[in-house]
Amino acid sequence: MFDRREIKRDARGVLRDNYALAIVGILIGTMMIPVFSTLSSTFSIVGDIMEPLGRNNVFSFVSKWDNPLTICNTIVSCIFGPGVALFSYKMYIKKNPQISDIFVTFTSGNFWRMVGGMLLMYIKIGLWTLLLVVPGIVKALEYSMVPYILVEQPELSIKECFAESRMLTSGCKGEIFSMLLSFVGWFLLDSLTFGILSILYVVPYLKISMAGVYASLRGVDPGDASAVSTEETRVTEEAEVIEKAEL
Repeated sequence: MFDRREIKRDARGVLRDNYALAIVGILIGTMMIPVFSTLSSTFSIVGDIMEPLGRNNVFSFVSKWDNPLTICNTIVSCIFGPGVALFSYKMYIKKNPQISDIFVTFTSGNFWRMVGGMLLMYIKIGLWTLLLVVPGIVKALEYSMVPYILVEQPELSIKECFAESRMLTSGCKGEIFSMLLSFVGWFLLDSLTFGILSILYVVPYLKISMAGVYASLRGVDPGDASAVSTEETRVTEEAEVIEKAEL
């Protein structure tokens, strides 16, 4: 159980105190996906326009690969999702977030575990959604903590990450859903600004708030810097132990 209003209040405070860093860091990760999606849509549209004219060109060729490009979007999300989760989480608990956190998938030594875990999450949600929309939503909420667990608890296997997310969200799916619904008004308002408000405020606010949900479910208070136990932290601790042993 968690206090949605308190988490959002803390998220606004964090965003206010670290606005520039939050905008740059979160958007580096989240904007990778729209870039690929925009390129895919552009090639598809131009190709569809030029194909009836009998002009075989690169646009027509790529437009036939729309589904593979969509898959590419998902892969990009799998790669940067854990980094955005780590960055947002460290920002919420005030654990000195760095832009480099966005690229933790590449730097942690757990690339395939993180990407595989994220891909499995999307596949599971997709398969459940094929049955009915409601089960898909339920599973999306159940697995919503997987990205954070993948980076914050590197000792867990992918299967254990899903089990941990299932345990954390047990009895709290309604609250998590309410948290997400509380941003609907913001996104409606964002439509009037042609996405500018989303870039400058809504998306970072949402990401930090969801990181706050994870922190709350883990029983971590904002400002508890000792809570993060990523691969980087583990390597640092091991190095310190080796150094002491040598002395």
